Amino acid sequence: QPLSPSPAFRLSPLQRSAPHHSNFTMADAGAAPADVTAAQRVYCGNLSWGVDNEALKEHMGAAGTVLEAGIMYRGDGRSKGCAIVTYATPEEAAKAIETLTDTELDGRKMFVRQDKEPVGAYAGKKNPSVGGGYKSGGQSAAPAPPSDGTQLYIGNLPWS
Repeated sequence: QPLSPSPAFRLSPLQRSAPHHSNFTMADAGAAPADVTAAQRVYCGNLSWGVDNEALKEHMGAAGTVLEAGIMYRGDGRSKGCAIVTYATPEEAAKAIETLTDTELDGRKMFVRQDKEPVGAYAGKKNPSVGGGYKSGGQSAAPAPPSDGTQLYIGNLPWS
């Protein structure tokens, strides 16, 4: 039986497409105070689309003092299912990786790892790509159309 999100995290389609999502920049998640080091930041993945910054901050607070928690959003306002969380100390970030990986938040088991991007990498970027789909390398699935003609891209075809 599929898990349904808890009532506190259910969002209507109108709430999901609210302007606060589309106006989100990673400055909220990536522009931590100047004295923050990469060792204080963790990357959280496999998050439910219904999780917001406050719910994530509350959940991640079990490992220590959370300075910032920022969900990443796509251009259409939907969550990318990942976030950057900044802790007060590197020890708290390490504790989060150790104790909060495979914990459930809003019906999904999340993973937590050390953030691999340098501090400030997301600052000022609107809706950065954090990877993409399976083996995409963060690149667009469809190539850019040629300027001298018409091109049709058809994806997701079966191998046989």
